[in-house]
Amino acid sequence: MNYTGIAEQVYKAILRLGSLVTLVQETAGENTFDAETGMLTPVTDPAPIPSTTTIGYGVLMNYSDVELANTSIRMTDKKMILAAEKLNKPNLSDRLTVAGTTYEVISVRTCSPGGTDIYYEVQLR
Repeated sequence: MNYTGIAEQVYKAILRLGSLVTLVQETAGENTFDAETGMLTPVTDPAPIPSTTTIGYGVLMNYSDVELANTSIRMTDKKMILAAEKLNKPNLSDRLTVAGTTYEVISVRTCSPGGTDIYYEVQLR
């Protein structure tokens, strides 16, 4: 089955019902190869870590009492359903900004039938 059409429908629904979100993903520095020693040298330059910013759409909500019971989810955490289409997959410690409030990504679950990412369920703190 081709899930691309479903991903497009989910994107359109979240676009219509959700909010604009900004995802900021920091890129870790890379080691450099020293040809003289044949060794990798870790980056020690205190230069700022480059980041990638992507715009997407999501629906922000509170966790239910059932979801909060006996889990590591905090009462103040938020759940966001992000449309996967046109958005990079969030990683732990990325930042998501919604309506002027910035959250840290705590966990990400992907709905990916047949290898096509449909949406991301993201725990925010």
